[in-house]
Amino acid sequence: MIFPPENSELDISLPQHHYSERLISDHLLEEDNLLSLSNQLKTNQIVSIGNFFDEEVFSDLNNEIEKLVPLAVRKDFIMKEYDTPRNMFVVGGRTILRKSWKLAALYSAHSVVSFLSKVVGQNLHLNGQPDAFMAINCLKHDGDTQGWHLDDGSHAVVYCFSSPQLNGGGNLEYIRNWPSLMAEQTNSAPPSVAAGLETAKERGLLSTLRLQPNSMYILRSNTTLHRVAPLRQPSRSRTVLAAGYEVERVKAYSHTGADLYSGA
Repeated sequence: MIFPPENSELDISLPQHHYSERLISDHLLEEDNLLSLSNQLKTNQIVSIGNFFDEEVFSDLNNEIEKLVPLAVRKDFIMKEYDTPRNMFVVGGRTILRKSWKLAALYSAHSVVSFLSKVVGQNLHLNGQPDAFMAINCLKHDGDTQGWHLDDGSHAVVYCFSSPQLNGGGNLEYIRNWPSLMAEQTNSAPPSVAAGLETAKERGLLSTLRLQPNSMYILRSNTTLHRVAPLRQPSRSRTVLAAGYEVERVKAYSHTGADLYSGA
């Protein structure tokens, strides 16, 4: 495992002590648990885990998140490739590297990457995008959303630190096997995300996941179209730490990660 990736501008030097060894609870590493999680991911293209961190670790990481959220940059635009909105606050990877070695350790720690690789069933590589390998995403206002998209890398790992109350919006919505669905859209040219979404809804292919604080999910994110549904007010904010990994190294990243996280 290489960090930073060979083709990356990332540069990191972590303090040398045992912090990273505390990040994965022993019960998560039991063989039966790993097999169950791996089977769920293989079948559903997503697996979620509640109460992921031990209480002390979650509190420690949450303190890091709370220190960085005030630095978040507001982004409001339409992502051209998908014609879907981004209305959110973000802290990009470069800022995380400068300001929080603990969050960087969570991304690159051998214990974490090894656990994720066992669940995925293949060795994962670290993402080579300096701005987007890891980011804090925060929805605060009515209508805030991270619109429909695919990722460049094969898997997204998202840790939740705060979430809206029930019916407050902010749920993850996703559609599995999106490329196959889009390949069917040959009746009209060119195929569009909007047309594919209508087909998915008609067939009952739209799934939803509501996150709670200290839960996380692993998503096959380059073939599963996904979005964070708009926040509804009055509501609590939705704050997550999102990380990207790759089964095979991405040869050329699209502009989407840089569009959202550069300058943040």
